[in-house]
Amino acid sequence: QRAEYRHAAEIWAEHAVRKWIKIRGSTAAKRKLVEDEFVRLNVRDTFQEWMNHDQVFGRGQIFLDFDDADKDAELGVELRVDPAKISAKRPLKRLTVVEPMWSSPGTYATNNPLRHDFYKPQQWCVYGRRVHTSRMLTIVSRPVSDMLKPAYAFGGQSLVQLMKPYVDNWLRTRQAVSDLLNNFS
Repeated sequence: QRAEYRHAAEIWAEHAVRKWIKIRGSTAAKRKLVEDEFVRLNVRDTFQEWMNHDQVFGRGQIFLDFDDADKDAELGVELRVDPAKISAKRPLKRLTVVEPMWSSPGTYATNNPLRHDFYKPQQWCVYGRRVHTSRMLTIVSRPVSDMLKPAYAFGGQSLVQLMKPYVDNWLRTRQAVSDLLNNFS
């Protein structure tokens, strides 16, 4: 709620998409199609909000919606590059940023640190719905050790958490200067 925290996270997210990207391809027509899709899906603003959540909460997530948001059976299935899952007949409808407070890790392997999926969620529980991890783009810019992942809901340290001592010092100093001036006036 404090502007001192919020502003820093917003600046970080804004700079992450400031220069944005250039689409390159074989023909101008193909580039235009991709650029138009980026506009339709509002990709730049979505990525900025995604980065902001990573800075504020320690984890950011985007749900890839192929018109499956209300289909519980389909949400739990891996999203593959397959005409039955992704095609011109079944395009990506929208990108939805999901605040980390609405999602928590579902199943993840904890019994063998040699496995490729050790402490990596295979599913996310999004407000009671099981969603396969392939449908949730997840970013954690400051990961914690495996032992701490459950305590951080499989996120990482947030910028807000790292800033707290500095913001507290600033607020205390600002108040002290105000009190000093008030006493002399």
